[in-house]
Amino acid sequence: MKTYSRYRNQIILLATCFLSILVSGQDSNQDTFLRDHLMVYYVEDPSTDQYRLLSHDEISSGQRLFGGNPQMAVAQELIHEIYTPVEDASFQESVVQALGRYPHPMALFLYFERGPVDEAAAAANWTNCIENGQFTSCVTVEADDEYAGIIHYGSEQLSQEGLLEAKSHFLQLLNDAEEGAQRSRPFAAISDETVSRARQIANVPERGFRVERRGRTVPFNISLSRMRELQQALQDPAIQEHIRTTLDLFENETGDTQRSRDEIDLPLVLAIASRESGVRLPLARGERRVVTAGRDAHTRGESGLDWLYDRRSDFPSSIRSEILPVEGNSGIPGHFRRECHPAYVKEKHMLTSFIVEVAGRRQSFINRFNRAFADRHGFTEEQRNALVENLSSSANRAWIQAAFGSRSVDILHAVRRFIRAEMRAGTDFTTIARNNEINLNAIVTNDRIMPTSLSRQRTRLSLAEAIIVSSFLPNNL
Repeated sequence: MKTYSRYRNQIILLATCFLSILVSGQDSNQDTFLRDHLMVYYVEDPSTDQYRLLSHDEISSGQRLFGGNPQMAVAQELIHEIYTPVEDASFQESVVQALGRYPHPMALFLYFERGPVDEAAAAANWTNCIENGQFTSCVTVEADDEYAGIIHYGSEQLSQEGLLEAKSHFLQLLNDAEEGAQRSRPFAAISDETVSRARQIANVPERGFRVERRGRTVPFNISLSRMRELQQALQDPAIQEHIRTTLDLFENETGDTQRSRDEIDLPLVLAIASRESGVRLPLARGERRVVTAGRDAHTRGESGLDWLYDRRSDFPSSIRSEILPVEGNSGIPGHFRRECHPAYVKEKHMLTSFIVEVAGRRQSFINRFNRAFADRHGFTEEQRNALVENLSSSANRAWIQAAFGSRSVDILHAVRRFIRAEMRAGTDFTTIARNNEINLNAIVTNDRIMPTSLSRQRTRLSLAEAIIVSSFLPNNL
């Protein structure tokens, strides 16, 4: 018995050593794989072209990677979860599995935002996504690049998300790169003439707008990086087919939800959708469900359609039952940050959602216009009709964007003041209705209307981007 016990203990000891060596070897393999397949860069000042590649020794040592910068705390936690997990290695394993699908390494660029990011300056140095003066996470893929894809993440968004959400989002971006690589191919660049024409029609200055927001000056301009990403995505035959299938959902309807192709302003829909949700999500074809609210409204929000569920009856009847509420749905993770009524929809229905939302916003504009220029305010039905008849297609797009916010009422009231002043001066209403400086077209032409309003600036930027999208939208759409 003693001999047996001694041999048994020796066997257990040998097995334990073997397992330790095996685990250590696996850890070493993971370590080597990550070192070769994921490069991490730190951009401390996005207004310059300076960056720093984090060394593998630096990452694996566990030291502070960003000089103890508290704004980069979540970024540091994310990197350690990828390279040196302490307890649960499942996230690391998922990252390794995702990276293993690519023939070339991936890169992760982490940006420190000291304040509002100047899009023009940053875009000159980095291929990235910037909205509202802040980096928004995205993945970019370029043909013949040394990297299979580059993931971009800003410190502000990382801080807002926290580690758990950042991990989930990072994996999603890793998977997005595979789709981007499949559709990466040469295509005609967006010409300077196209951009210049869009700026001229939409009345957008070369350097864009600077507005006050939450006590700070924020730059807003046409997002050419997002336009190029959208242009590239639309080259994919599978995405083109998805768009055609989505349009058919409306054309095959009967009743109020039926819309012909001509009734859907696809360039405007794509311009607004890509700004609210990025390029990938509105064109996605997957079954995964998403919360349509913005992150400021719901912790799991991935879009900007905070009130989409209120428009459920406007969806094509063939998919209406698949549009679920978020409120009261215990199966949805996360929580509300403020009151809203988003929907819980499949990715493949996000483009449909934006078509529904844009149509709804157009109706909201008409309703608000009729109230602002109602009989009780001194306007007749004939006068209202005259103003609508002289509304240009460009201004119509701008008013639709304005209707995404409550400030469209303020813009309508500003137009009403201009018109009333002319009426008091004795100007004939036919002349007033045709004067683009004071009629409904003034939202684009008249800089005196709410010159520092973010809502008004967005109307012109969405118009300009819709014009640019029209220039590269495939003919079969």
